[in-house]
Amino acid sequence: MQQLWNCAKCHSLNEATTKRCYRCRAERATHEYVDPRGSPEGPGVAADPPRDPSILGALIFGVAAAGLAIAAWYWLDGASRGYPLFGRYYYWLGIIVGVVVGFGTTLGGRGRTSFPIVLLSVGLTFLALVVGEYLLVSRYLAGQFNAPSSRIILIQPSDVIAGLPGYLKLTPLPPLTWIGALLAAFIEPWYRLVGRTDRRDD
Repeated sequence: MQQLWNCAKCHSLNEATTKRCYRCRAERATHEYVDPRGSPEGPGVAADPPRDPSILGALIFGVAAAGLAIAAWYWLDGASRGYPLFGRYYYWLGIIVGVVVGFGTTLGGRGRTSFPIVLLSVGLTFLALVVGEYLLVSRYLAGQFNAPSSRIILIQPSDVIAGLPGYLKLTPLPPLTWIGALLAAFIEPWYRLVGRTDRRDD
C-alpha cells in the first residue's frame, strides 16, 4: 500500500517522503494530520523523509558541470568555424550551459533542491557564461593576429572588454542566449523545489 500523509491545512494527500504539502506548501512537521484513533503504524506515520539537499554536493557537481559545459562550448565554437550551417547555431550552446549546470546542482543536491541551490545554480551559470565568453572573445582577438587556433590563448581582460563590441557584431545573439541560460539554470532546480502545479485538487 502506498504511504501518504494528510495535510491538516488544506486536506490534501501527499507522498510520504515529502516534507511539504504539494498544494499549500505547509510544513509536514507542523501541519500533518494524524488520526489519533488510527493505528500508530498507519500510512504516513512511519515513513522516513529523505535527507535534506546537500549544498556542498550541489556546489561540487555544479562546478564540475560548468567546467564540462565551458569546455564543450569552447571546442564546438572552434569546430564550427568554416561550417556556416552549424556556425549559425553554435551560440545557442550558451543556453545548454544553464541546463547542464542546473541539472548538475540538482544531482549534487541528492536529487532535491532548496532555494540556496537555485541561487547557486544561477550564480554558477553566470560565472560559466563570463568565463566562456572571455575564452571565445580571446580566441576571436587572437585570430585577428593569426595566432595558432590549436592553443587556448588568454587575452588581457581590458583588451577583451574593448574587443567585445566587434565580437557581438559578428554574433549578435549572445545577450539573448545569456538570458536563456540563466532562465534554464533557474527553472530546472526551481521546478524540483516547488513541484508540479497542474495536479488535480483533492
